Amino acid sequence: AGALGFSTSRSLNHKGSDGRVSPSLQAAEAELTAIATALGQTGTGVLQGILDPADAVAEMEMFGRVCRAAGRPMSLSVMQRHSHPEAWREVMAIMDKFNAEGMTVRGQVSERPVGALYGLDLSFNPLAKAMHYASIADLPLPQRVKALAEPSLRARILAEMEPFAQDMHFDRMFSLGNPPDYEPGPDRFVAARARAQGVSALEMLYDLMLEDEGRAIIAHPASNYAYGSLEACREMMLHPHTVMGLGDGGAHLGILCDASQPTHLLSYWTRDRASGRIPVETAVSALSRETAAAVGLNDRGTIARGKRADINVIDYDKLAFDSPTATYDLPQGGRRLGQRSRGYAASLVAGTAIVRNDAHTGARPGRLVRGAR
Repeated sequence: AGALGFSTSRSLNHKGSDGRVSPSLQAAEAELTAIATALGQTGTGVLQGILDPADAVAEMEMFGRVCRAAGRPMSLSVMQRHSHPEAWREVMAIMDKFNAEGMTVRGQVSERPVGALYGLDLSFNPLAKAMHYASIADLPLPQRVKALAEPSLRARILAEMEPFAQDMHFDRMFSLGNPPDYEPGPDRFVAARARAQGVSALEMLYDLMLEDEGRAIIAHPASNYAYGSLEACREMMLHPHTVMGLGDGGAHLGILCDASQPTHLLSYWTRDRASGRIPVETAVSALSRETAAAVGLNDRGTIARGKRADINVIDYDKLAFDSPTATYDLPQGGRRLGQRSRGYAASLVAGTAIVRNDAHTGARPGRLVRGAR
């Protein structure tokens, strides 16, 4: 919606051994500033950037200079990167400073772990690294599961996987389950389950992937779960200068599935979490008014006379969602992951019902949004 996005790609603020920013990177920043300034002259649009976790603080300062020159709002992706688990706090402090100076800089944050999903029917399948897996890779899933359960093939694949095991981060992987659990306790991680059962982590991963007739999904968070809890997400969500975002709805369709994030926020964070829940009205505002305002879509986000009637009618007690499933209905049989949610009595777009009782009505009244005001 009128956004200009850019990534700094390792990174525009990188300093050499003499502590000076290289001329080529200075030129790259100057180019970004020129582009952003041109956007600013139109009086519309939102700048959006992705921070390099290894240099996030320096990049925040650079993005601040770009935003200041453009005179337009800016949105930056903010996560608790596992490689730098406390850097997000420094980023937020700089964001506070920018906003205190009169700039509008928001952090886009997620309400749950961010990372890849592994499975026999997904784009990422760890067992595919084994030479003997190739002999069954093209079999239909039920036949593959049957073959993988055969002891001799299992032993050969595990042996071939052993050289890769040290880099697989079993202490961060967990079986997602159905219904999915995005905040499992430490005993749910693959490494912990392996120790409890007296087997190797590789054996445990192998067996978990065969569950649910081979449709089991293994989650491997790379962000927002550095300490085995979602407390960092909670702090980020409740920060005054953040908005909900980072849901992947287009790329990586066989690796990620963020379709249930709104339902997870409403059900888990306001109703089901054992402690540290947030008020339901806070979650609703985060999913509607605040996100619409962040990109200048001022004709929606609240229920009021003169606004677009984009409304969800929710049966709060029935809100739930299933584990992601793979469907092969894209061009050339391409794979995509979908995730079904329940508890939506009706979903209206511009006053027209597109969902009734969790079923799509066939109506498609939505339209392309060409720019934010």
